[in-house]
Amino acid sequence: MAARFGTDHFVLPPPVEVDTRPADSMRELTRATSSRYAAGLIGRLWQGTAPSEDAAFLRHVAATSALFEVYDPGPLRYVLGAEATVRFWRRGEDALRRFVSAVDCVLHVAGRWWLEGDGRELFMAMAAGTPVICPRSSMFSEYIDHGVDGLVYNGRDEAIELLAVLRRKPKWGVAMGRAARAKLATLLAPAQIAQTVNGLVVGEPFPSGSSPAREARQVAMAK
Repeated sequence: MAARFGTDHFVLPPPVEVDTRPADSMRELTRATSSRYAAGLIGRLWQGTAPSEDAAFLRHVAATSALFEVYDPGPLRYVLGAEATVRFWRRGEDALRRFVSAVDCVLHVAGRWWLEGDGRELFMAMAAGTPVICPRSSMFSEYIDHGVDGLVYNGRDEAIELLAVLRRKPKWGVAMGRAARAKLATLLAPAQIAQTVNGLVVGEPFPSGSSPAREARQVAMAK
């Protein structure tokens, strides 16, 4: 991601609350055995190409999933409002966290990278143990190891294929979600964040073996 702004930059992930409690085994069991597969999409991040192509793609997603849930749909409600398998979520307090926890995967469709936002929704999904299907062109795809803690795709047709595979193999999705949750817990660990902030403020990360606690005054400069 930093390479898009030049070289040798530090990247600080957006603040995302990571639940440190053990994974909900009952929810994972439900995801692994349920035939009611729900794909999720963040409506406010949607970047269309052509109205007819967009409508065809979104309806194909709805047909491939048993249920297609869209958070903060905006104008997409006019495209998908008549589809029986589509459910809309409105914005609200704690609504995004509940949304990414409720769906079985989150489909991200990127166009212009500078319109992708800060990645909060994708990171929240990963932190919730929900695998993300992300375009390779996205600036957030580098955070996903394909087939391990999420999926990356090159085109919309491939996204549909991957979604169909996930629906057929829900246990695979559960395993990827568990790996994504572990990755985010590491990425957003306090010591890791402190090291990144130190790099942003001072210009270099903590030296090997250095304790963030001993560098508290330097990190406090970023507050």
